[in-house]
Amino acid sequence: MMGLQNYMDLKNSWYDGYTLSTYKQHNYSEKETEKQAQKDLKREIDRLKSSRSNMVGFFKRKLISTWFDSTFQSLWIAPWENKANKKLKYIYNDNKESTIRIISNLTTQLILFCGGISCLRKNKKIEYANYLTLVMLFFVGGFLFHLIWETKSQYVWTYVEILIPISAMEFNHLFAYANRWRKKL
Repeated sequence: MMGLQNYMDLKNSWYDGYTLSTYKQHNYSEKETEKQAQKDLKREIDRLKSSRSNMVGFFKRKLISTWFDSTFQSLWIAPWENKANKKLKYIYNDNKESTIRIISNLTTQLILFCGGISCLRKNKKIEYANYLTLVMLFFVGGFLFHLIWETKSQYVWTYVEILIPISAMEFNHLFAYANRWRKKL
């Protein structure tokens, strides 16, 4: 249910306490909670189906809040007592233009870009092709899963992390290609 709702104006599909509050509202009755969840799920699906702009907007906000926080909530979930430390204050600053945010955004975009390029390019090495197939199945499966399920950006770090080896290989390939192209000039 949480994967398709924007409950209490929280981020789309983030944990929102819906299940527990619904369970309590129905005096801890599993059957009544299940009936309510099915009714609410139908209402949410109908709401998304009723307006293309609602549906596109919902999934757009969900994808952005899930996949485009390059710190993967590591700063948000860090121990609060450290945020008072003057040396760490800069790290925990939520300024979108901080050096740490800029570097992490560029790094994440590079990983996703090179991972995507690697998927599109044919590779003749069977070991690499097998690994790439497994990585892409894992990544695409995780992407689709979080498209319909409860989500947070901290949940998707493992999917980006698994792209690092193929992204590094692709980055190396792109540098070699650029070097060969430069020598031809």
